[in-house]
Amino acid sequence: MNEILASEICRRLGISFVPYELDIRDENYFCICPDISDEHKEMVAMASVYQDIAFNDGYKYDFKKLIERCENLKIPGAEEELLKIILLDFIIANEDRHSFNISFLRNSDNLQWIGVAPVYNSGKESSRQKIFSKKNIKMLMVSKNCQKNPVWKPCTTCF
Repeated sequence: MNEILASEICRRLGISFVPYELDIRDENYFCICPDISDEHKEMVAMASVYQDIAFNDGYKYDFKKLIERCENLKIPGAEEELLKIILLDFIIANEDRHSFNISFLRNSDNLQWIGVAPVYNSGKESSRQKIFSKKNIKMLMVSKNCQKNPVWKPCTTCF
């Protein structure tokens, strides 16, 4: 549910985001979203862009060093877009933003940077997870593009 709430907040604030929808299939609940990448566009996790710069405590990153890296790589609009992600996380009290759920987009044909990927995977709230698990509701995430024989992935961050 948190993904759906984050999608609406992003829409209202003009923040680029992956839109999530709630869907029910065979009494299972799913967060459904379109794919971010395609045959000409790839996602590169922040962890890969930042891999040679030490993380604080192995988890937190230095924003200034990240921006310097983005500038060196010529990733367009990185500072502004990353600040928007920080704003969103503050609004929704997301404490789960890390180097694997912030990504950058790159043209996979010529390896030119496109920019920061739209906001996705906007955290989890353990109290909601406990409520849903008590009601035996299973949340799964699936791509909208998977219509035939989809591979369902358990989603612990949809809440």
